[in-house]
Amino acid sequence: MQLFPIYLTLCDFNICIVDENDNAPKFNLSEYEIRVNESLPIGSELLRVTASDPDQARNAEVEYRLQPLQNVRTVEGDASLAPFSISNEGVVTLVQALDFETQGVHRFVVVATDRGTPPRSSSALVSVHVANELDEPPHIKLKRIPLQTCGPTTLVRIVNTFGFDSYTSSICENAPVNTTLLRLEVTDPDLPNPKTPPKCVVTQQFTQYGYYNNIDLLNSLFDTSHKSNTEKLRLIDSIIVTSVQFDRESKSSEQFLIACREEGPSSKIGAALLELEIRDRYFILLFSLIFFFFIFTNNEHFKLIFKVF
Repeated sequence: MQLFPIYLTLCDFNICIVDENDNAPKFNLSEYEIRVNESLPIGSELLRVTASDPDQARNAEVEYRLQPLQNVRTVEGDASLAPFSISNEGVVTLVQALDFETQGVHRFVVVATDRGTPPRSSSALVSVHVANELDEPPHIKLKRIPLQTCGPTTLVRIVNTFGFDSYTSSICENAPVNTTLLRLEVTDPDLPNPKTPPKCVVTQQFTQYGYYNNIDLLNSLFDTSHKSNTEKLRLIDSIIVTSVQFDRESKSSEQFLIACREEGPSSKIGAALLELEIRDRYFILLFSLIFFFFIFTNNEHFKLIFKVF
């Protein structure tokens, strides 16, 4: 039996396992919820979200983006992303001012996507609750009251003139004292149901442009020692009534400032301007009459038709 020699060669080799993108990024929380003040400065960082990917290399590199809420699920809240942005590091930043009165809660989705092929992604819900601050002054509205003798016939509102709404109304001259003019409605966006309603005054002071934007001057109207230099109009249970009889021949129009200050720590003041036109009583009476008369054909020229006494 003949034996043949056996030759054996040994070598080392490495097996490289190529990573497949079989894992999606995973957030450390499925929902983020924070509360911020509405006065938070633009550029402030709200929160940082983090999503990790167990894959390797580019398959583990994560990018972040914001997505409107309604594209993922239906939850109460606005889908607007305007006030926020997110960086590649997952930092959510405020880019527009917040306003509790406009929107108290913002809800949106953060999406984390890796750079694999094909890319995989996951999402987390973010809820931003805006805390209210006493930054809104009382809002003043004037309402027309059903027409009375010599009472107002018109009420025109001009919105946001020099920071305050402006109204134009009219009354006939020699209207009796205590004639009901307008109804005052005051609301406070910060305090829908205040324990103490705002205090209001009617004055002819500070009606010139520039004065009624001066908070110190307006605050002086509510000083207990303050007495207005005019008593032409006054407030009785939110109703503006006359205190004098107006005379068109002396003055054809009057300007008034209506100011209301909320009772609280902020003591914000809201105001409105009222331009009151004085109508000529006899002019109104003359043209409020209707005359009927008959004319025959072939009348002589310059013949008298009728007389008004």
